[in-house]
Amino acid sequence: MAKKQTRDKGKKTAGTAKRATKQAPKGSKGSKTRSTAKRVADPRPKLVKEITALLGKMDEASLNFIKQQASVIVTAGEYEEIRKKTMDALSGLQRGTAEKTAPDAVSVVRKDDSFFNISVRGKAVFFNIDEMRALTKLCHAARNGADGARRLVVWFRRERADFLNETGIAGPADPALPKLWENIVTTYKVKA
Repeated sequence: MAKKQTRDKGKKTAGTAKRATKQAPKGSKGSKTRSTAKRVADPRPKLVKEITALLGKMDEASLNFIKQQASVIVTAGEYEEIRKKTMDALSGLQRGTAEKTAPDAVSVVRKDDSFFNISVRGKAVFFNIDEMRALTKLCHAARNGADGARRLVVWFRRERADFLNETGIAGPADPALPKLWENIVTTYKVKA
């Protein structure tokens, strides 16, 4: 009789186990998502426990070495976070600058009576009054924007190649040059 009761208990346990392994309907609290969450639990506590067990078996020199290495790893992680934040901030600034400066934006700004800044695509280049007078004269001599662009490139190559290099202007087909020609012609007059 004792054996039969043991078997009965075993059967009850097996039946209970079968009922326990049945999955709950999807979306209910007992669904698979709950058991999956247990599988992707944070491995750190287990790793800390294993490392702590190993640390107890090390001598002082080894412990100092481990401490230094851990410090390096933590510091590198902190630097990486700072670097990422800095890069994100810089890219935000660059996007802001790109949005503010049109691709072929051109401006001529007179700083005082003796010099000017010509800006193309956000790059400002200094010109003295004599250079600005020469540019004004050649722009007024041009028939139209295309002719003005050609004349400007010839003058810049001869007199101020640095302007072409700084602004990335490769030749007379650059769309910034007719805008520069128009800006100069509408803003400045040739002095006799």
